[in-house]
Amino acid sequence: MNRRLGPNRQRRAAAVVELAICLPVVLLLVFASLEGANMLFLRQAVVQSTYEAAKAAARPNGSEASARALAEEVLRSRNITLGQITFSDALADVEKGESFSVTISVEGDQKSITNLGPFNGLDIAATATLHKE
Repeated sequence: MNRRLGPNRQRRAAAVVELAICLPVVLLLVFASLEGANMLFLRQAVVQSTYEAAKAAARPNGSEASARALAEEVLRSRNITLGQITFSDALADVEKGESFSVTISVEGDQKSITNLGPFNGLDIAATATLHKE
């Protein structure tokens, strides 16, 4: 059978087989890399907004409302909708020098391009603990 096909046809046939085997693997790697990068971006945005909210709440005149507004603004600037903000204690009850925590949680599916894979249904959360000024 090899005698019927010329050398050029054999090479093209081998290239088609290699492409059929390698293309799905390459596409899987590309999409997995994009999904991973999107989840890292989302995680970093949540960490940044949590820190900014905690900084706003730690100020002497800081309130939960101002901290929430700042966290929402940071996330909105990155096209992320807020999931949930929780404070460890009511800020009105926290005295100067006492620590408090802010936790922000968002759905991981927001930045997914495929909605498949290991990040499907995952919540991304970050906590920042600071002392009241």
